[in-house]
Amino acid sequence: MTKESLSQEKAPVKALTVRLESLRARGLLAIVKRICAREGASVEEIFSERRSAHIARARRMVWWELRDRGWNYVEIAEFFGRDHSSVILAVARAEQELGLVAAPKTRRAA
Repeated sequence: MTKESLSQEKAPVKALTVRLESLRARGLLAIVKRICAREGASVEEIFSERRSAHIARARRMVWWELRDRGWNYVEIAEFFGRDHSSVILAVARAEQELGLVAAPKTRRAA
């Protein structure tokens, strides 16, 4: 294994560590851990690309919580390495799951 491949392997770990420290500094790490535990996901998994149902739900709930605490969609997207439109849709779905808004009516075929 070369030095270059080792540094590439450590880069995601370092990025995750920086993100976790940022959450800790903002007083949010405990909240994120609580949401992840409730949904059966790890904190590391919500930062991953994985889309398993329990991970996606935990991620949505964390994003909703961050929005509720004043973060904007772009801030959340950049922090998690996602597109802001993904965050918008996920937060809207979390609001539906939490019963904060009514589910949109579906169109009926003519």
